[in-house]
Amino acid sequence: MKNREGPTLVDKKIEIALSNLNFYLKLKRGEKMDELTLLDQKIRFYEVEDEYRRYLYQFDKKVSLKSDRKYTGIIVSLENIFYVIPLTSKPLRKDGRKRNKRTTVEIYNESGILISALLINNMIPVDLRYCNLVNIEKEKYKDYLISEYTYLRKKEVIKEILLKVSNVYDIVKHDKDDFLKSFCCDFKLLEDKCVIYKKQKPHLK
Repeated sequence: MKNREGPTLVDKKIEIALSNLNFYLKLKRGEKMDELTLLDQKIRFYEVEDEYRRYLYQFDKKVSLKSDRKYTGIIVSLENIFYVIPLTSKPLRKDGRKRNKRTTVEIYNESGILISALLINNMIPVDLRYCNLVNIEKEKYKDYLISEYTYLRKKEVIKEILLKVSNVYDIVKHDKDDFLKSFCCDFKLLEDKCVIYKKQKPHLK
């Protein structure tokens, strides 16, 4: 019997399938990861400074830079690192199809209409100095933001967010799924660049 030098393609597919199965079982049971939480345990909207995003974009073109709306999202604490998960007002792809279920949290208004989404594949590591809390009442699209906020603060939606973040982060950072990695930010690289940026900009806030 020959010794195997490493995992085969079949092995990797089985590993991915088991990882996905484990994820959905946890989601169904309502579990969450202890090391993964919302900032201050609350859904709040934050804007990320343009200069910092442009800096990250130099190293990873998957960082959201061009958009019809401000770069607004929610913040999670993941393994002692803060990440902003951006909102998009374009919940469907350009071809009209839905985005990848594993990397997207769809947002619906009170009428059950799909209005936006959280893009976990585009989340970026941040220092809180580069983030500004959004005052919804003062925003031009206040009603739109309120609809997003109302949906996202539901307990079952928060569980979905945390579990999807945990799953995507683990798969991408540890190279478990090349397809998923192909449309996600390079989390490890951006974490390293975030540390460098903080050293270069110690005066900020």
